[in-house]
Order: sequence, then structure tokens, then C-alpha cells
Amino acid sequence: MRRIDSTTHTLVVNDALVALVAGAGDDPGVVIVAGTGSIAYGRDAAGRAARAGGWGYLLGDEGGGFWIGRAALSAVVRQFDGRGPVTLLTELVLAELRLDSPPELIQAVYDHGLPRRSIAGIASPRRQDVDDNDLVNARPTLMEWAIGKGYDRYPDGTGKLIKPGDKISWDQHVHAVGEAVTAGSQLGIWLYPKGQEPKHRIYLQGFTGLKNGTVGLDIPPNTVAHTEGFTVLKENTVITNFQPHFHLRGKAMQVEAIMPDGQSQIVSYVDKFNFNWMTNYIYADDVAPAFPKGTIIHVTAFYDNTTANKNNPDPNQWVGYGDRTVDEMAHAWMNIYYLSDAEYAEYQAAHKKPATSTQNQQQ
Repeated sequence: MRRIDSTTHTLVVNDALVALVAGAGDDPGVVIVAGTGSIAYGRDAAGRAARAGGWGYLLGDEGGGFWIGRAALSAVVRQFDGRGPVTLLTELVLAELRLDSPPELIQAVYDHGLPRRSIAGIASPRRQDVDDNDLVNARPTLMEWAIGKGYDRYPDGTGKLIKPGDKISWDQHVHAVGEAVTAGSQLGIWLYPKGQEPKHRIYLQGFTGLKNGTVGLDIPPNTVAHTEGFTVLKENTVITNFQPHFHLRGKAMQVEAIMPDGQSQIVSYVDKFNFNWMTNYIYADDVAPAFPKGTIIHVTAFYDNTTANKNNPDPNQWVGYGDRTVDEMAHAWMNIYYLSDAEYAEYQAAHKKPATSTQNQQQ
């Protein structure tokens, strides 16, 4: 901290301008800040500036931490009242604020004056244990397609849920090839007959192979590397397929289930990964693996950034995470659906392998 002389002319500006100057200097640019609050600030080549947001938590700050945290609190109380869907946020918010039940939020917020920073902290990025199936947390992924993939097949009695008024958005990754190419996408959806409703909703889950998030993907030049990721199943879960997803340096992927009792099982392993053939391995219904809640899905990903990888565009380049083909990713696309405890016990009994005996075992 430096004391400023009273005769010094000091101009106090918005911290967004400070961030813009720190990143762009005198050049034109745009900065978007989403901390406790939110603001977007930009400046063109002529020095003209424009801003959106930065109105404070009472008037705006959409997308800021406080705004997200307040939405989470609202979701928790709506569930408690029966006015909103069941959400995993209830468990997470109560744990974050060290409360036992939603009614305690009234005293925490109004009587104890819960600080804005504490409410903003609910939206912390460390909340990685919120699953994609939580309707409050994220939009469910309908499907995914990559180069060479054939199709998805959902077991009988399951299906994806598309509600009236839902919109389907596309997230397409394309790569320049040096010439003009006309491309397009089509999506085909087969609906259940009217009046027929599947018993279970199925979700597409990308089980990560990155323990520390995207910053954990660090592939030095001319090396073979590996990463690991862990995801805890919040419900009894049936897995219906396995589709490893990499880019050009992908080599192999293993998926392991570590059960609550400490036992482990290799679910699937693929070596000789080929970026041009994103094969989707669909389990037969009678062998689709099912695991109890609390199971850890452990994904191990291997990369080859050497000349031995014939798909490697440049083994002398460092590679990190990104959407570009020359960047990397690491996750296992798996369609899953959930079972109650009674359904899980029934599923396990129906899929239990019969005991086999041999002459030698009987003696």
C-alpha cells in the first residue's frame, strides 16, 4: 500500500478499465469481468468506449457470482416449497453455508446478514460435483456426434426428454482445410408413440479425464503423457455405452469404476485411438454395467505427442486443452440412466452371472 500525496491528481476508474489496459494496453479490445458482479467494457481503435453491466447487485450484475448464488438459493427454497424441481444444489448450498435445512436460510440471510461474498461463493468453480442431470445447474446435452461415429442406441424403456417449448442449440467444432467447403448438419429424432412414456430418462455424461480441470492438460513436446479424472456417481447408475473423445494426440483411454466398498472394475479400455473414427461402443443390454451411488468413475487418458503418432501435426509443439483440432480434450462420452435402490437391487439380481462349476472345482 502506497500513500498518495494530497497534491497528486488521481483518477479513480472502474476496475474493468484497469483490466482492459492491463491486457490490451492502448490497443482496442474488450474485457468481460464476472466476479462477485459482472461488467463488459470495450474500446475501439478511435478510443471510443462502451460498457454494459456494472450496475451493482440490486440493479444488474447478471452472470456475476452473487447473481448465480442468489439463483441457487432461490432454487433451494423453491424445491423445499414444492414449487420447483428437485436439485442437487440443496445439498451443496447447505454444506457450503454449514446449515442443516432450508428454513435456516431465513435467519442466515436476514438476521445474520449473510455477506454478498458468501452468497457469491456458492457459485465457486470448485462446485464440480454438480451433475449435468441437475435441471437448475445446466442444460442437458441431447447428443454428441464426432468423426466416424455411427449412432446412439438407448435401451428399451429409456429415452431423452424434450419438453414443450424447449429449444435445441448447436455447438459445432470445424477445422480449416485451406479450401471452401459447404457443410451442414441434420438431426433425426424418433419419438415414442403418443401415450407411451419411457420408464427412465437417459442422460449424456462426459466423464472427465482431467483431475484439475482444463488447466491440468499439459502435454510437452515429443512426449507420451497421461492424465486422470474422477467423478462421483450421485445415484445408482447404468452405463449404456462408451465413446472415448480425444483430438489428434489421443492414444488410449481406460474407464475404471471404484465402488464404495473399495472394489474396482475396469469398465472399458480402448488403445490405438484414431481421431478419424470416433467409435461408439454400445453395451448389450444384458451386460450394461451398473454401479451404486458413491462409485467413483476413474478415467485415465494417454496421449502421444511424438513422431510415432502418424496423426500428430507437429510433435515439437506444446499441447493444452482447447476446442481446436490441434488442441486436446479428454473425456468419455457415456449415456447413463438412474435407478432407485429397489431398482438397482433388482437389476443386479437379473444381471448376476450364474456360478459356473467344473469337474476340478467340484472335487
